Amino acid sequence: MKYSKIVLFFLLSFFLSFSGSAQIQNAVKWKITLDKSASLSVGDKFTLKFQASIDKGYHIYAAKASVGGPLPTTLGIDNIKGAKTLGALKDVGKPISEFDEVFETQIYYFKYKADYTQEFLVTAEDVAITGYLDYQVCDTMACVPGTKDFSYTFKAAAAKSGSATSDTATLDIPVGSETDSSGGVSVPSAADSASQQLLENIEFGTPSKDEGILWFMLVAFGSGLLALLTPCVFPMIPMTVSFFTKQSKSRGDGIRKALIYSGSIVVIYVLLGVIVSATVGAAALNEWSTSWYFNIFFFLICIIFAISFFGMFEITLPSSLVNAMDKKSEQGGLVGIFFMAFTLALVSFSCTGPIVGTLLVEAAGGSYLRPVFGMAAYSLAFAIPFGLFALFPSWLNTLPKSGGWLNSVKVILGFLELALALKFLSVADMTYEWGILDREIYLLIWVTIFLMMGAYLMNWFKLPHDSELSFISVPRFMLAMSSFAFSFYLVMGIWGHPLKMLSGLLPPQSPDQQLWFSFYQGSGNGGGNHTENACADTGVRKYAESLHAPHGLCAFFDYEEGMAYARKSGKPVIIDFTGKGCVNCRKMEDFVWVDPRVLKILKEDFVLISLFVDLKRDLPENEKYTTASGKKIRTVGDKWAWLQEEKYHTNAQPQYVLLDHQEKLLNAPVGYDRDIEKYIGFLNAGKEEFKRRVGKN
Repeated sequence: MKYSKIVLFFLLSFFLSFSGSAQIQNAVKWKITLDKSASLSVGDKFTLKFQASIDKGYHIYAAKASVGGPLPTTLGIDNIKGAKTLGALKDVGKPISEFDEVFETQIYYFKYKADYTQEFLVTAEDVAITGYLDYQVCDTMACVPGTKDFSYTFKAAAAKSGSATSDTATLDIPVGSETDSSGGVSVPSAADSASQQLLENIEFGTPSKDEGILWFMLVAFGSGLLALLTPCVFPMIPMTVSFFTKQSKSRGDGIRKALIYSGSIVVIYVLLGVIVSATVGAAALNEWSTSWYFNIFFFLICIIFAISFFGMFEITLPSSLVNAMDKKSEQGGLVGIFFMAFTLALVSFSCTGPIVGTLLVEAAGGSYLRPVFGMAAYSLAFAIPFGLFALFPSWLNTLPKSGGWLNSVKVILGFLELALALKFLSVADMTYEWGILDREIYLLIWVTIFLMMGAYLMNWFKLPHDSELSFISVPRFMLAMSSFAFSFYLVMGIWGHPLKMLSGLLPPQSPDQQLWFSFYQGSGNGGGNHTENACADTGVRKYAESLHAPHGLCAFFDYEEGMAYARKSGKPVIIDFTGKGCVNCRKMEDFVWVDPRVLKILKEDFVLISLFVDLKRDLPENEKYTTASGKKIRTVGDKWAWLQEEKYHTNAQPQYVLLDHQEKLLNAPVGYDRDIEKYIGFLNAGKEEFKRRVGKN
């Protein structure tokens, strides 16, 4: 019941936002002020005030978040120099609190006016801050997201004699989080000049942009272009464009109808993404992305899709549904054009269904916007030709004629589906530690798939529905050579090459593979040390029989065990919140941790605790429990995921947290960022702050 209400809420918001978004957004007027900037000195605090005037009948949500409720108002920092954030964005005054029947939870919001504040600390004389406020403005029918940008620069006076900031000041806690009431969240003071200089060169705690979404959209756009080349869609392009241009009263009328048709395609697929986001949600997608039943189900689905593309059978929707949509398309006007686009989506399902399904599956584990953005990018690529050829009808003559090459496109997609299927099986195998698909077997199967694809492109064998080829075209030959070359690249991975290009898509290397390849290439990157040797003085480590750290690093896989060793060794701690199926975790390890300077710091200056939040190993019965919010902690991964969420207020991986022996932050945690210099700065700043605290004590 709850999901159906939320679906209705989002659908209403989606449709009404096209016509009313500007009107709703204009219902809020913002005033942003900076306190006492003229008299600030280095070491002083200052506050940004965000004041909203809200028209009658509208409201915006508080910075205080509600569990399972709408998105709160949050502050994002694009660039900050000469200052550090103190804590999170705060509500001024008490927001209205009520139980919402749509979200079925307590929500917090403001009417008429809303005030928020964000506190900062001046760390240098030249201060520059650029950021934005993200919020939602709502009426009784819909909510529309809004963004308010701001930028401030000023010059502060030199530090006052004898002044120093408090050691317990909370610097750069990620926006939208709260400090630990137990005092477990603390950060370095500005008293130590060396440590402060290191901190000044890095931005901590700033919400990172989801570059994963951008990459996912590019993949989705490319998938839309591929879908155009399938036998179900490509022949429809000239037929549809000719229909609009010939049946219309004028060329302008034909162009208008073709553009409406293209826009309808986008609306249909974006609506599909909205429905998936609203009914499933990011939390559920993230949970499903590591569950065995989800991954095995989609492993089988991808296999079925591949067999369908190879020509064994066709996946079609019920003819009654297609006929019903086709009948509605005869109504004429805008409604008729919309249902013509709907009919195309249904008729082409046997070719596009596997592509669309795969994109929605790949959205698992991302934010709730991934399905929406993915479908928007896919449908845009899918719809562009219909509008473009309507504007320039003569271009239709340049299109290649339909033929057997269209079926070859389907077969190539089939090979790619097979390769993707293995990824789902691998995620289930890693998170549940089945041990059936290690890196060598995975790579061997991929080598076979891409060798077969190259052989198919060279016409060395045929599949059902293939036409006779009198010669191999140059594009087909080049694609075949690329497939062969990729296969040989994969063979290097079987011999121990790290294959950075595929970082995150393959199972991680075992320590023996890392050792072998390190000797083979004769490098001094540190990969040649056995983990067993690196951990010689640690004793028996929990879960170390099946888990390992990359590049010969010694890691603990249990929080308490690692903290105990850190106190014994006198070193600070780096917690690596990671996952077996975490793509960005592998990228950080393969592109950042592999740097000799980073490896040296991690090996010599820190105790590494790697906590796998998706490890599905059952906890002993006496360690299972239920949290105050009702979440059941049954597995090792549940335990570490809850620790990350409860203590550091995020569930994204990777996340890197530097702690002292009292389990207090040395600086603000950071996430995925492949800037090696920034990461080294992050480590050095934490190391220097740890030395300062130890020396002070």
